[in-house]
Amino acid sequence: RGDEEGFAVVAQFADAEILAVRPRTLVYTQQVTGFWPTERDDGASWRWMGADAAWTIATPTPQARVTLDLDMSAFNIARPLTVRLDGGDAQTLRVTQAAHTYRIGPLALSAGLHVLTFHSTAPATIADDVLGNGDRRALSFALRAWIWTAS
Repeated sequence: RGDEEGFAVVAQFADAEILAVRPRTLVYTQQVTGFWPTERDDGASWRWMGADAAWTIATPTPQARVTLDLDMSAFNIARPLTVRLDGGDAQTLRVTQAAHTYRIGPLALSAGLHVLTFHSTAPATIADDVLGNGDRRALSFALRAWIWTAS
């Protein structure tokens, strides 16, 4: 099942095989900044974002058209979210308090690393000011899941 799993045997020996990795992943998120650690409750998980965040994303091969679907919600009030790829043109989404899937793109990606930035154009809100729970974090969005798709 090597090719199916993204590996190919390039050399075989009596006690070992050497495998080459064949990139199968369209785009992957290499590094995430500006999000709090993952939280979990009743089988769900999410990460809170402050006012600004960024992802370093990578693609092993050029991608002419990809989209990013984000499952997210806004904290306390509906908020605009501005997203930019490599500092280029902005795409703005209006994210509501209810969980929903939002689409970014289509995006054209050259092979290699890119930076995707996220900015809440409404100020982040201190959680304790709304919930009275002692949480002093300034929150704007909860990110649950995401998926990259060739379009």
